[in-house]
Parts: sequence; structure tokens; C-alpha cells
Amino acid sequence: MANPAPTINQINAFNATQGTVIDFNIIGGTDLVRSNKIYIYDLSDNSLICTHLYTSTESIHELPANTDSSIVYESGKSSADFVNSKQYYAQIQTFTNTVGTQGGSGLSVAKLFWCLPTPSLTISTIPASIQTTSY
Repeated sequence: MANPAPTINQINAFNATQGTVIDFNIIGGTDLVRSNKIYIYDLSDNSLICTHLYTSTESIHELPANTDSSIVYESGKSSADFVNSKQYYAQIQTFTNTVGTQGGSGLSVAKLFWCLPTPSLTISTIPASIQTTSY
């Protein structure tokens, strides 16, 4: 008997060029999870962009940067389709072997997320002295 479908926790906005860690839960089930696969879809047209297999017994998925060679893009898709300033949704499936072929669970319910660039702050002029007694 396969494990039940996992439940993805909230996915905070992240920079696609840096990747992120996605947490999920598995409630019930008896088989040891040894890997999981994430499926990422474009919210605008519901097309599958890419998949990524992560080997771990923990309930996490370490999604690398969008240019990492371990991300598998669907036919006709590339890292140019998984970019910042867009909204996506993800599903996760768990497996009982490290290559993601045996004991597959059902797919999790889809979880929405944004890819946003890391904010930057540019200060163009700095006053010669700051006249204040508190900060």
C-alpha cells in the first residue's frame, strides 16, 4: 500500500534564481519515504513547467535555482519559463525508493506561490553628517 498524498505547507515567495526549501507533511502511511518529486505549473495557463526529484527521508523538498541541471523542464520549456515576477503552483508526490519510481503516493493538493526577485536598496546620496540623538 502506498503512502497517502502529502500536504504542502505555505510556500513563501522566493527568488527563482536562488531556489528555496518547501516543507510538506505526510499524515498516516507505513512505508518509509526516500524521495519526493515536485511538479511546478504556470498559473496563467496551467501548463507543467518542470519537475524536480529530491532524495531525502525528511518532509522537505530542496528546490534549487531555476538554472540547476537537476530540474527537468517539460518539452518546449526552459529556465526562461520559470522566472521571477510570475505566479505558479506546485504539487508534490512521495516515493519509497531514491529514484522516484516505486511506492508513489497520490499528488498533493496544489499550493500557490510567487517567484519574486530579492529586493535591493540603492542609496544614491548620503549626508555628510546625521544630526540626531536617537535611531
